[in-house]
Amino acid sequence: MNERTSLAASVLWLLTSFLCLILPIFVPSSPNPADYLTDPISLSTGVMTVLSFPGGLLSLLFSPIIDFVFGIDPNSILGMFLNLKLLFVLGLVQWFWVVPRLFRLNGQSSGRLLASASSVELTGGDPASTNEFFDDKSRTPVERIFDE
Repeated sequence: MNERTSLAASVLWLLTSFLCLILPIFVPSSPNPADYLTDPISLSTGVMTVLSFPGGLLSLLFSPIIDFVFGIDPNSILGMFLNLKLLFVLGLVQWFWVVPRLFRLNGQSSGRLLASASSVELTGGDPASTNEFFDDKSRTPVERIFDE
C-alpha cells in the first residue's frame, strides 16, 4: 500500500472512531433500547468493534476484569461507555503502533535479502577484449556499416 493510501485510511479511521466516541455523548441513550439502530451507544460499539476487529476482541477479555476490579456492570450505560473507549484504545494501538512496526520489520527483512543479493559481484569478460569491439575511431560495428 502506498503512503498516500495509508494516510487516507488512517485519517478515515480516526474520523470515524472519533465520531463513534462523540455520538453517544450528544445523543442520549436509554438503558433498555427498543432497537439496535436507534440506540447510539450500541451503534457506536458495533462500529468500533468492526474498526478495531482483531484487537477489539480483547475487550471481551477485559470486560469481566473491569467488572471485578472496578465493580462496573458491563451492561450498564457506564460500562458500555467504558467498553467503547476500550475498543478505541485497542484499535488505536493495533492500527497505529503494532501494524506499522510489523510492516517495517517485513520491509527490513526483505531489504536485507536485497542487500545480500546485490553484493554478488558479476564477472564480466576481460576488459581488453571489450575494446576489440570498437575500431580505431571508436566506432561500433553498426556505426561502421552506416558510415560505409
